[in-house]
Amino acid sequence: MGRRRHPLPSDLAASWFASLPPRERPSPILPELCRRFGLTQAEARLVVLKVTLEHGRAE
Repeated sequence: MGRRRHPLPSDLAASWFASLPPRERPSPILPELCRRFGLTQAEARLVVLKVTLEHGRAE
């Protein structure tokens, strides 16, 4: 009770990815998400899908 939930790496990755203007996003994005946040390829794909669905086209 009263414990704070630490954000998951995928949540941090989604927040970072969504905050970048489309022209400033690294390309290809999947290896960057894996390297920067320690995600697997599948997790990185889910992050891109989540951000795309919530914020529009990922370009």
